Amino acid sequence: MFKKIMMFTTCLTALVVSLSIYSCEKGSLNPMEEITQDSQNGDKKLKASLCQDALGSITQSKGMLVFRDMEHFEICADCLDQQYEAFNDAYEANYPDTTPEELDEIDETTGFDEWEPYVVFESSLNHSSLRAKVERDIVAWLDTPADLLNWDDDPDELTPVMDESVRALLNEGGFAIVGRETISEEEWREENERSEKFFDDCSFLRKTKDYFYESDSPALEGRRLKVKIKVKSGIVSSKLKGKTVHYKRKNGKWKRKRAHMRMVLNGPQQNGECNRRGFPWNDFHSSYKKRKSRKVKDKIWGTWREALTEDSSPRWPTERCRTGVFIDKNEGLFFPVFLRK
Repeated sequence: MFKKIMMFTTCLTALVVSLSIYSCEKGSLNPMEEITQDSQNGDKKLKASLCQDALGSITQSKGMLVFRDMEHFEICADCLDQQYEAFNDAYEANYPDTTPEELDEIDETTGFDEWEPYVVFESSLNHSSLRAKVERDIVAWLDTPADLLNWDDDPDELTPVMDESVRALLNEGGFAIVGRETISEEEWREENERSEKFFDDCSFLRKTKDYFYESDSPALEGRRLKVKIKVKSGIVSSKLKGKTVHYKRKNGKWKRKRAHMRMVLNGPQQNGECNRRGFPWNDFHSSYKKRKSRKVKDKIWGTWREALTEDSSPRWPTERCRTGVFIDKNEGLFFPVFLRK
């Protein structure tokens, strides 16, 4: 474990950081503080000291991790996500000229574990997480012969929590303590209420909405992609996220394998009255990386996120949230997924 921690710590020195200040007195993040973005990926970066303070102030009670408030919880999730990216970027930087297939072989030879930052975090707290449970379930699910595998049984899809960083903060049962409340993974489950009102007011927005798309296109040549988009709308802020996982058939089974992938995320914002047309916001584009999975996310403060425009609506061409993945460094191989009513 010491060796793993040392390797993890060394990799974190590659982290390029800059964001707002986490107040020890207030224990909260000021969202209006200036942030900077990675020049290559556009990723928002958290200060290393902020992450150290936030993650270091997690306590435990009754088998659950305890957070001051939801802001503290979300900062910790962002920090873990950032550590994961930095760790994997540092590893891949050691093999800049390899193909994804060659790097897969190196992974098997060296025993590289892409989830090590989460493992180190969980071990440091002796914490049995939902992330670890879902990962074990995925490994068992993929051990099924390829021709018998039911893609609808994917444990990654069955949990409502998309992000591994959030799963790492919940216990195996999907619970954590935030402030004085116990929250569960159900907080992230899609809300299925439907409203007849569509153009009149904010009732057309769901608090949480997701949609995923699985492709086994002939262009993928024995591979599969799963692409998922999720929105979590709120009065103060709204979050939009995309995620993709790449699979390849090998030795009679489906495996998560590396590929050159980059993701995009785009769509409109909606004003607070919800009765006017949305206005576009800038696309988020990530750079290509040799990964088994990719994620992209954006957060809007003080606005609503359009989530439910129907395909048949005249608003559909201009008011839709979309994520998608480009694969094999081929801009013609694009697999999008849209939020829809």
